[in-house]
Amino acid sequence: MISVAVACVAFAAASVGPAEARDQLWIAASPSDQSFAKAVSEQFGKAGRFKTPIVKDGGPPAGLMSFCRGVGPDNFDIAFSSRRIASSEVELCNKNGVKDITQVQFGYDALVFVTNKASQTPALSRTAVYLAIARDVPVKGTLASNTSKPANTFYIPSANHGARDKFDELVMVSSCASTGAYAIIQKTNPDKSKVAAQCRATRQAANVVDMDSDSDTLARLQSDPKGVGVVTWSFYTNNEDKLKVVALDGVVPSKATVASAAFPIAYPLYLYVKKAHIGQIPGIKEWIAELTSEKAFGPSGYLEDSGLVSMPDAQRRQSRADAQALVSYKP
Repeated sequence: MISVAVACVAFAAASVGPAEARDQLWIAASPSDQSFAKAVSEQFGKAGRFKTPIVKDGGPPAGLMSFCRGVGPDNFDIAFSSRRIASSEVELCNKNGVKDITQVQFGYDALVFVTNKASQTPALSRTAVYLAIARDVPVKGTLASNTSKPANTFYIPSANHGARDKFDELVMVSSCASTGAYAIIQKTNPDKSKVAAQCRATRQAANVVDMDSDSDTLARLQSDPKGVGVVTWSFYTNNEDKLKVVALDGVVPSKATVASAAFPIAYPLYLYVKKAHIGQIPGIKEWIAELTSEKAFGPSGYLEDSGLVSMPDAQRRQSRADAQALVSYKP
């Protein structure tokens, strides 16, 4: 592993000249994470010491692939993510000279099933959702094409949506395993990645619609009384006047059930910092201090207005200490 000093030399080599060096942070965030990134960046810019950072759509998955493209002023400094960085992404980072990063957990979010206010849709289970939308389902010990006729239309995150990874992991693959479909697929295909891919596959039917954004899902639900959408908790909390949340597996999503992981599709939120950019792009340490301040990610912080579910006190203290010390991430 190269040292931060060596990485800084690489950074300097990537710059054509001082006039082309950036004086503004670049942050990668998927649409589902941008409300958090922008809220912190706006507060950071208001302080007047540094320019307001630019928050860009790094693309799925959560901007990490973009973050790992390289070191230097043409590359992102920070990336938000709704999951831990994958080993394949760490390998890509290393290949492209991004040898040292810091991981910061800053709160919780969740996926929630929602309807319009007039809907009478009852509580759901992950199993029921899977059996309604999966391409292939278990039938008498074998896998068959899904021919069910659900009463609801499901508006789910598309491959372009930052939340699709979490939906696949926490709803599709989880239910594939619990219904026995995973074991059936594995009998003929022992490759875990291929099994998971088949579990994630949704049917090509009128009752399953891929949505690129939560805003698009909201618009569809307004005119569909039988529609069920999947959006982030943070989006729902900012649109409670238009949406009704549906209990899942017997649990109603709330700040308490999301923070405690009692709600089955809650998940932690992370960001990743490129340590080679510290001292090269101004304001990175100060931006991290803003994010991990009590006024931002605390239980009454301004990120709560963006739908963030705060971590417990001890967890916040540890996260703040690790962030300020720029503890290197170890896979």
